[in-house]
Amino acid sequence: MEHSAFKIHPREQVWVDNYDFLLKKGYQLRKRYQPGWVGSWLVQGISEDKLLSMGKKRYTQFEDSVVSKSTVVDATRLSDGSVVALKYITPPKKGETPNFSKHSLHELHIMKLLASQKLRDHPCNPCPLLLDSFPLPHAENGRILVMTWTRYPSVPRFHLAVEALSFIRQMLEALVFLHEHNIAHRDICWTNVMMDTSLYPRGMNPLVNYCIHERHLPPEPSHLDRIDVARVRYYLVDYGYSLKFRSREGPFQVINTGAQIRLKEFYEPGTQAWDLVYAPHDPFKADVKQLGCLIEVLFGFSLPFLNPLFRALALPPDERPDAPAALAMFRQLTGNLSRLKLLRHVRQRFFYRVPKAKDDAFWRWWWFCRGSWEWARVAAKAVVLNRGRTF
Repeated sequence: MEHSAFKIHPREQVWVDNYDFLLKKGYQLRKRYQPGWVGSWLVQGISEDKLLSMGKKRYTQFEDSVVSKSTVVDATRLSDGSVVALKYITPPKKGETPNFSKHSLHELHIMKLLASQKLRDHPCNPCPLLLDSFPLPHAENGRILVMTWTRYPSVPRFHLAVEALSFIRQMLEALVFLHEHNIAHRDICWTNVMMDTSLYPRGMNPLVNYCIHERHLPPEPSHLDRIDVARVRYYLVDYGYSLKFRSREGPFQVINTGAQIRLKEFYEPGTQAWDLVYAPHDPFKADVKQLGCLIEVLFGFSLPFLNPLFRALALPPDERPDAPAALAMFRQLTGNLSRLKLLRHVRQRFFYRVPKAKDDAFWRWWWFCRGSWEWARVAAKAVVLNRGRTF
């Protein structure tokens, strides 16, 4: 019987082919990618159906069953035992326009710039630190980027408005920073936002990043709440579509064919949905609108006092504020918020995974009650310990 759900995915093959090479470079991948690997569940005679029904136990007993379909995997750096991220990038394919290809070597150049001595320690730099980069011998013109490990910010959940406002402020500051250096990200979306590991002082499980959309998540040590640390740092990742320009003044001759948040300005006016024609646009104004769409979907329902900002970021490009103006508007709207507003409950749309069940209403009610209880706990902690006053 072919265990199709857990076999090596085509995107994982590059890690299998280069396991020994990466080991010599000082980076050890999970045993799933070892040459000649056989699933540990197969050795014990466990069927695929039983493995799928094991829930969280699958992650602890058979961690090599976790599939990574992205171009990023975790690895252990042998020099110090720390967890790092390895990303595989390739140059444009034959016949593909370099400016529009994803995971091209543009990403390496931009990350090297952001990791330079001059910029790497800037508090608004949103790029995870680039630790190393080198070519792969068994991949045509492919390269590996070694970065600090980050994790998706949806676990643990946001509970308080002050936590969400810290996230929004950092994202706006990140956009200002990138644009000041004439860099347009061009693919701002939820899956390209990460956070540091400061909420996990006892360590965290890197497998969570691969299972973030699953019903069950891998177990990991208990975590802190966001108000327990001085600052949770958020990052913008995946610079595969990013471009560095000579200036921010147009006209621009770039199109965007692959962003996850598609904007109307990406297409020629009047084209039909089945026959879209891409149009040149201002990538810096597009960044602003993509970020506006993201934060409105995440927190717009819970933060109505930011509605003027959301409306401004949704304006046509010629009327839309640039990143510095958007940040100034955010500061104006949040400069005199009461303690009560800072501690209000935020219910972010993307973070409530409702299990598929016959009684869907019951599960929605259960998740609502659980979220409300968690909010009450964190809000009480903030009041008792006098935390969550600034963001």
